[in-house]
Amino acid sequence: MRIKDIKPGGWIRYNDASGTPEIGKVTAFEYDKKCTNNYCLYLEGQDYGRLFERKDFKYSDDVADLIKKDERVIKIAGHYMLGKSFSKEEFIKEVKNE
Repeated sequence: MRIKDIKPGGWIRYNDASGTPEIGKVTAFEYDKKCTNNYCLYLEGQDYGRLFERKDFKYSDDVADLIKKDERVIKIAGHYMLGKSFSKEEFIKEVKNE
């Protein structure tokens, strides 16, 4: 991916502060070599720009490219979180094994 490929309407996959994977729709993008992290992405539903280093996010025009086969998307407070889902029985078994 090149810098010119990043544009509004595309999607990024990144980890939040706790390491939980999220996806976000890009509404605006700024690249500035003077900034520490260089990449400032504005995401849908957020009023502020997020600073990223290139290694800290993946970009795609197609959101399907960013979601792994066994992941589910959950919308919580305007954020799209990614994670594995469990049936009731699977979850009970998972918890009992801990």
